[in-house]
Amino acid sequence: MDAGLKPIEVQDKSHFYESKQVLPALYGAGRTDNDIDLTREQAELTRERKIKLARENEIETGRVAPVEVLTDALVNVLKQQVAIFNSLPNEVKHACPAINAREIEIIKRSVAKTRNLAADVTLSKEFYTKHPK
Repeated sequence: MDAGLKPIEVQDKSHFYESKQVLPALYGAGRTDNDIDLTREQAELTRERKIKLARENEIETGRVAPVEVLTDALVNVLKQQVAIFNSLPNEVKHACPAINAREIEIIKRSVAKTRNLAADVTLSKEFYTKHPK
């Protein structure tokens, strides 16, 4: 072994070296900085592929969904709720003809508040930090 290392002891034909000096010389022998950079890049690429595959598996199994899909689903549900809320005062009036206009207005105001709350719903990162799985 001639990597510029000096043995710490010589006995007959045996040379003894300090491991912390020998190991880098053994495992780094013949490797250039470009080889090491290429190995790092390959490891990073492999790691990124693993992450991408895990994400694709989560989507495929239905554990997660793209934000656009969730937003569309939420919009559809909210539209249905708004239609139901808007019809509520008339349904109450039809079911209870004795109800007066003041009471119907109270119902309409409550429906409007609920509708406004539904319209303000957003998907945000803040929600997920407050409501972990």
